[in-house]
Amino acid sequence: MMSRIPAKGALKLSRYLSIGAADALEDKQYLNTCFVDNGSSSILTDLNDPRCVALGRTGVGKTALLEGVQNDEERTIKLDPNSLAIDYLTNNEIIRFFSDLGVNMDLFYRLLWRHVFVVEIIKSRYKIVNEQSREGFLKRIWDMTPIGRSKKEALDYVMKWGRNFWEATDYRVREVTQSLENPV
Repeated sequence: MMSRIPAKGALKLSRYLSIGAADALEDKQYLNTCFVDNGSSSILTDLNDPRCVALGRTGVGKTALLEGVQNDEERTIKLDPNSLAIDYLTNNEIIRFFSDLGVNMDLFYRLLWRHVFVVEIIKSRYKIVNEQSREGFLKRIWDMTPIGRSKKEALDYVMKWGRNFWEATDYRVREVTQSLENPV
């Protein structure tokens, strides 16, 4: 990612301009023109570098950094934390019931987030946006040969959870959580 400082005089700041608002998306018009990469983007895009979290106080450029990485890298997936149905999980009666009993829910949450991420990757990679693209995806998998144990397990997983791949992320979070309430 290159430095995005405009040429001298190209950007004019007025006296009452609001930059650095609590929500960086409000500053979206300035993100690409004012962002200066301090080397963080190369750290975030290096898959061998264990430093993988963008952390900082409000207004330091985390959103601009992540948007720059998404624009510059060929294969990225944006997963909005607001779409993860965190409130739903927090207020879910069955999860609260198990937690009150002292059940450690770490395994459930790990599996839930793996499921969410795998589905998002499959959706992105195979461009699954509706029922027709889902059917095409399933046909391509089925036509692959040979049908071994791992392929059968993968197909079973997709058939169970892939009915609504194109739905929003929070739909899948709710779907998996509700499977705790109504086991098959």
